Amino acid sequence: MAAKDTMTSNPAPASELDRDVIGSALGYGAGDRGHGGGADGARAWSAIDVREVCVSTQDEVRRLAQAAGPDDCGWWLAVADRQTGGRGRGGASWYSPAATALHLSLGCRLDLPLEMLPRASIVVGLAVVHLLDQICGVTVGLKWPNDLLIRGADGRWRKVGGVICIAEPVPGQPTGAATAWFAGIGLNVSTPATSFPAALRGHATSLDRPVDGPIDRSFLAGRIARAVRSAVRAWQKAGGALDLAAIDAALCFRGEVVDLDVGAPAVTRAVLDGVDSSGWLRVSPLDRAGHRDEGAQSVLCRPLAIVAAASDPPWCAAPKMASPGGCQENDPRREPST
Repeated sequence: MAAKDTMTSNPAPASELDRDVIGSALGYGAGDRGHGGGADGARAWSAIDVREVCVSTQDEVRRLAQAAGPDDCGWWLAVADRQTGGRGRGGASWYSPAATALHLSLGCRLDLPLEMLPRASIVVGLAVVHLLDQICGVTVGLKWPNDLLIRGADGRWRKVGGVICIAEPVPGQPTGAATAWFAGIGLNVSTPATSFPAALRGHATSLDRPVDGPIDRSFLAGRIARAVRSAVRAWQKAGGALDLAAIDAALCFRGEVVDLDVGAPAVTRAVLDGVDSSGWLRVSPLDRAGHRDEGAQSVLCRPLAIVAAASDPPWCAAPKMASPGGCQENDPRREPST
């Protein structure tokens, strides 16, 4: 499928990230050097860090936040070609190849009740889903709570990316004041299928598979950051309310029987109905035949994660190794870190 936007036009070399291209996609000119202006808002981006390699973009964006002044109301962005110590959910190791994946983290100070912040992974994931459809023409699904999947020609969902969000108090600020919030996003952009580690082959994919032409990672980084910022601002303006219709439309496995990790040795099996206003899942119990119990009502479920659709191979039971898009260290239910 051909791209819908300038996504594949005059792409930068695959091995390089171009700070000016990122800045242009964010909405500021090359001469602004770090502060977003124009249509995206004056001084929208307080600090931007683009580097070839880092331990973790989450560490880098937190460093930018710590260096910001107490009156800084802008956003911070860190983008890297490669990470050496990216963190995955449940202690998963991180597969982070250079030149073919995208790693970025952005953050700001959010003025929302702490109990609402765990929903942020869904907000960020949905923003990325919509952005990839808009500029790449790719249909990406949101696997609750924070994975991004693409459905292949064989009907199976494969992981292309993921989101991780953390929140922490701002040093020196009183309790209840704005919270420092950070989102990490990883995407497999053009990683060859044969280069994935054995544990990921068949379970991970890349964004360029359904796209006709090369993908400019610099342009993609800027557009994703801009889309996420816009979505988070709208979410904040709405008082932390979720767009349930949009989430349900993007939700992977909706209407299917899924296995849910509830923290017990065995998984819980149910029909996935959708997402509740709190960010938790709505599920329907099964009858003895393993089908939806038509006589039962949908109930609220608070699992750690969806393991897989029951009809799929148990791909999440593979050895713990996160793809570059596997920023799944914390789910949207995790309490903000302190």
